[in-house]
Amino acid sequence: MEEKELAWGVRFEIARLVSKGHLAPKEVTPEKLDLLRGSNKESAPRVLHVFANASEKLVQFDQAFAQEMAANVKSCIDAVLPALLTTCTVALGRTRSRT
Repeated sequence: MEEKELAWGVRFEIARLVSKGHLAPKEVTPEKLDLLRGSNKESAPRVLHVFANASEKLVQFDQAFAQEMAANVKSCIDAVLPALLTTCTVALGRTRSRT
């Protein structure tokens, strides 16, 4: 990658995709690396476009992660909300009784 003079952001994104299993090392071809030459600002955002297969896998991963996160948040709300409402109701009752 150094001989291609790729920006650090491009290197980081490729390494991240490979390490997460979204991109196989054999998919990182010289032709695709040539498409990613240029400044960090212009090249790093293009990594997912150049490696479209990795992008699809990443989107699937993000969707699964979002669904899991939503389920966890809902579980937390379901567990905490009744106690919070009770506490607020009791606190409001105390405030009203003092006046």
